[in-house]
Formats: sequence, structure tokens, C-alpha cells
Amino acid sequence: MDWIQGGRMDMDFSHGLVKRGALLGGLLIGGMGLAYGAPPVNLALNKPCKASSTEGTNIPSKAFDGVDNTGPARGQGNRWASSYDKKINPNVDSAWLYVDLGTKTGFDSIALKWEHSGAKNYDVQYWTSETDTPAVNDDPRWKTIYNDTALYYQNVPVDACLRFTRVPKTEARYVRVRCYKRLFNFGFSIFEFEIYNTGAPVSVLPEIGNGGFNILRTREHIVFQWERPALVVARLFSPTGKGIGTIRSAANATELTWAFIDGQGHKVGNGIYVLRVTLAGRAFSQKVSVTD
Repeated sequence: MDWIQGGRMDMDFSHGLVKRGALLGGLLIGGMGLAYGAPPVNLALNKPCKASSTEGTNIPSKAFDGVDNTGPARGQGNRWASSYDKKINPNVDSAWLYVDLGTKTGFDSIALKWEHSGAKNYDVQYWTSETDTPAVNDDPRWKTIYNDTALYYQNVPVDACLRFTRVPKTEARYVRVRCYKRLFNFGFSIFEFEIYNTGAPVSVLPEIGNGGFNILRTREHIVFQWERPALVVARLFSPTGKGIGTIRSAANATELTWAFIDGQGHKVGNGIYVLRVTLAGRAFSQKVSVTD
């Protein structure tokens, strides 16, 4: 993540690579940024973890290693994936992944970087007992703080999808993702599961994003999605910093798409472009690297 110093409302929280004409790039999402203060710490980074099942070498720890495989050298190595072999996992639509934060820890935001195999229905939960080891089943001591049934990939195939949201202020040692339904035929797959305690009144995406915020990338465009209908404006800047156009959503939209076109209607050339996305007087910057 490129952190912008000085306590400003303008944050650069993510980077992406788009490969025109071939699905070789990915969306590289950095950690959460705050409206001011120091960059936040991913509380789940390199912490002990456990999962209901594993596909091959896609072990649980790869979802907490800080290696974001959604970028130029994407591949599929650094992710956790549940098994979709019914001989190993009879109920392939059921999976969980939890992390041990070590001690009871406060947090208020989560980021999930899903690989192509996302969840149609999942919960974020925490273990309420301070003494017992977390149950591997749906024990009532697992308390749900967030449910999502709206994760989707606009066009298939899509390589990565970020779900980033604020949750009620919680203190817990164990936090898990509980998946109930697959979007596709493979298992569930997560590049990174990040947990934050912002410690500040305003965080980037839950507030600027007008609710939970989602970013995805297809062969032809990058898409910003948010939960509550609103007008969103994005100014486009070339690799040299020159303004090259503006794109706007409808007044009550929930997504905004950039198809790598400048203000004159021409496909942009190679380079790193910046989209300054503004909603309700707040803004953040999204960097997108376009190559042939």
C-alpha cells in the first residue's frame, strides 16, 4: 500500500495490473488505510490458523502470510482453498477458515481478498469463549458479526474480488470466515484474510464507499462497487499526472466502471494510471497499471 502522509483524506489503498486481451493480470489490493494517523496493522498477519479442509498445497496459512497473489505475478500459489473433492469433503458447499490472534484483540474492520472461487453466502464470526478451543462445527459460541450474500463477479472469468467492510467493534481471540454456498464449481478460495482495528473515526472504504466496498477486474475493465446508491465521480490521470478525463456513475448507482478509455474516447496506452474516486466529499486513489 502506498501511504499518503500528512493526515489527509486522500488515500491510495490499492494497486492493480490489467492485461488487455489476455487474462494475465490481477487486482492487487493493499491493506486498509485510515483518514489520518499511521497506517493500520493487519492483526491477522502470520498468525496461527486452521481450516475445515484444504485443496492440495493451498494451506490455511497462505491466507495470512501477507503475500498478495492478485498482482502481476499472480499465479494461484498464495491462497487457501477448500477441497471440492466429495470423497474428502462430502459437503463441498460448507467450509470455514479461522485465525488465532493470540490474545483477546479489538477489531472493527475486515478485508477478504477472494480468488475466482468466492462464496455466495458467508459469515464473519468470532469465538465468544475465552477458555475453550474453538469448535469446528456450528457451535453457538461462534457469533456472527457480518453476513454477505452479495459477493459476485461481474463477468466471468474474473481473477480477484475484494470485500472490505466495517464490522461492529469486537474483541476476540479467534475470528473465522464461515462459508455456506459456493459461487462456482470449485472450492472456496481466499488470497488474504485481513483484520484491522482502525482506532480512528473515519476509515477509507466503509465510509467513503458508502457501506461495504468491492473492487473487481475483468479482461476489459475495472469496476468499483458500493452498497448504498449514490453518485460517484472518478477523475482519470495519465502516467505523467495529466488529467485525461472524468467518469461518473448515475445519480443512484451502486457501481462505476472504467474500460481503459480516456476522455476523448481512445484506448489508453501502457503505463500506470490513477483514478481519483470521490463520494460525499471524500476521495481515494486507485492505481491501475495497463500493459499490452
